[in-house]
Amino acid sequence: MNITVFESQVQDARTYLILVFPFFAHLAWHLRVIPCPGIGTAAVTPRGEALINPGFFASCDTPQQRAFILAHEVLHVALGIFWRGKGHDPLLSNAAHDYVVNSILAKEKSDWVRADCLLDQRFQDASYEEVYVTLAAAAARKVSMEKRAGAGKVGAAGALDGDVQWGAAAADSGSDTREAEESFARWRMRMTEAAESARSVGRFPSHLQRLVDEATAARVPWQEKLRMAMSDVMARARTDWSWPSRRASALGLYLPREEHLGLDLAVYVDSSGSVGRKQLGVAVAEIREIILQSGGRIRWLTGDAAIHSDEWVGSGDVLKIKGGGGTSFLPLFRHVETCPPRGLVVFTDTWGEMPEAAPAYPVVWAVYEHALKDARVPFGEIVAIPSA
Repeated sequence: MNITVFESQVQDARTYLILVFPFFAHLAWHLRVIPCPGIGTAAVTPRGEALINPGFFASCDTPQQRAFILAHEVLHVALGIFWRGKGHDPLLSNAAHDYVVNSILAKEKSDWVRADCLLDQRFQDASYEEVYVTLAAAAARKVSMEKRAGAGKVGAAGALDGDVQWGAAAADSGSDTREAEESFARWRMRMTEAAESARSVGRFPSHLQRLVDEATAARVPWQEKLRMAMSDVMARARTDWSWPSRRASALGLYLPREEHLGLDLAVYVDSSGSVGRKQLGVAVAEIREIILQSGGRIRWLTGDAAIHSDEWVGSGDVLKIKGGGGTSFLPLFRHVETCPPRGLVVFTDTWGEMPEAAPAYPVVWAVYEHALKDARVPFGEIVAIPSA
């Protein structure tokens, strides 16, 4: 396609945004649009460069559909996918952000949304983190089911069930965490400026204010905070030469099979008398989700002033809890010294005797909200979780 034609189409799309959606127009003004025939559809980098295939852009029937593409791409970067998606599966992260962005744009105007974009009523008004947790859990369940059915290992993309994905954010191989954080800080400021600009002309609906508030506050659901706190705990695997890899065999190679063993993670549930039945239910439900997402087994411990259980459990195992006595965390840390985990998550109200010295592995204290004000821990990271 002639570059002049492409530039003219981009300008028409920008003009449409100015006339109809001044909020998105202000954000898109910071977007550098670059023709890129080498990619399938469109993408965006942390620096705010929209890479658009001219042929894909020309396939849009109207300026408003092209405006939708610009608004879609600029929201990817303005809402901080590169910062908020740190450590996530790239495909699931892109899909989660697509669902969120398209839901926002569909609320503005239904007839400018492309038919091939990811859109689901389940994710109406949901945050990126909430959607990602849902997609990741679905992917883990699907992998687990296919393994049990003898289908072998499958990729996380299976959870998308064939949905067409376009306009996903393009990860820049040269970008790092610091660049992503600095970019997100700039775009949060631009979000505030765009809100003021749209408000000055009387075209700033209340739901966009909620969007700006969420982006500038960067609120993260507790499930995602817990997942992020455990991100350094790597999945364990072992090689088994007695059972060759089917994928390698198909290529005429004899290579060992890699057996996934789950997370090298210990999870401790404080079952002392100060922790109620509802709190224990929250802990068990979240631990089951951790097991599903790991695709394997975790080390499960319970106790109060003594250790009552220490075993490896999987998704089909019953999670039994014994206790009801006083609280001390000294037996827990002494107990795991003989076989220390790579990470430890403690579900508790923190009302008990604590050790003074930090262990060599990371510790996450999953503290129930009702006890958060009085929570005192000598080391590790605190994540607030619901009391019920």
